[in-house]
Amino acid sequence: MHIEEKELIKNNNINDEELKKQSEAIRRGTAYIDRLSLAEEFGRTAGTRTNVEASLLSRADERANSQEPRNVKKQKQEAILEQYAKRHGLWMDEKDLGEKIEEGNEAVVYPSPVPGHVRKVINYQSNSKTPADFLDNRISLYNYLFPDTAYTLVGFTRSDEFHTPNAFSFVVDQPFVQGRHLDLTNEADFNLLKKEAEKRGFQFKVENFKPKFINKNYTVEDLHEKNVMITAENNLRFIDPITELNTDHTAYGDGTVKFLNNDSQYANDTQRLEALQKAVIHKTMAEVGNKDLATYYARYIANHFEDIKNRLAGGILIDQDSPSFNTVLAEVKHGKEAID
Repeated sequence: MHIEEKELIKNNNINDEELKKQSEAIRRGTAYIDRLSLAEEFGRTAGTRTNVEASLLSRADERANSQEPRNVKKQKQEAILEQYAKRHGLWMDEKDLGEKIEEGNEAVVYPSPVPGHVRKVINYQSNSKTPADFLDNRISLYNYLFPDTAYTLVGFTRSDEFHTPNAFSFVVDQPFVQGRHLDLTNEADFNLLKKEAEKRGFQFKVENFKPKFINKNYTVEDLHEKNVMITAENNLRFIDPITELNTDHTAYGDGTVKFLNNDSQYANDTQRLEALQKAVIHKTMAEVGNKDLATYYARYIANHFEDIKNRLAGGILIDQDSPSFNTVLAEVKHGKEAID
């Protein structure tokens, strides 16, 4: 049994105290949004506190209005995020962003005040159904798959730069990549993209003359020349491809918040094991950002759970700041070192 969140939105008003409590717990690793896998959810926290809080609000609204038509859901999520942005100084006027560097169907690029970055105004409706969908796939999942060019959510605006006038848009910062654009008519570049797909565990496909990466977990599309850069070291850097879960094989969670900080809430060892694995994955991703190592630790815990539990006299407090949790993590690390 997990503890779920209290109401974040009541009578179209945001409960700021509860929002702060939940976002801080998620960023500490003592809670998570049950939407993507825990390792993938690390991409949400990498998108900053604003990304976490916007996700909490849009997901809460999505569940509250689950039976509404999509257009109504979209409008309600936009309204609650606009309220949040204006209350917290995150609402921006696009004319204050400076001179445009580049523009496309989905995004307009501006200078960023952050050195080594560009600022982008993104029309989420180009490739996402709702703001919640955009935050899940285009920021959080994208950040997990492509950490070198991760988005930082810095604000929100309405823009007249797109086909839809006054379009609700997300404002993100992204690292600037030095290099040249991929040339798909060049055989060497085409083969480099194909090898990159294989290196990342994807099948490489070309559909309607457009390359895409796909495996049982994810699809990565929109891999045209402007979205893929080749650095001076001949490494590929991905800028704005469309990332999504491959829902033929992988399901989304329900988007509720789960707290991991009280061992007594778990009814049995199966629930306790699952929560412990998730907590260890989160802390490993936060410390070293190595998803293969995090997955290995989770498997190790499953294989040695009885021994770990006995060493702690049968009690495991699943709180990443607790001595007993750190004892578990030290035990797991020691076990891997012994095997290595």
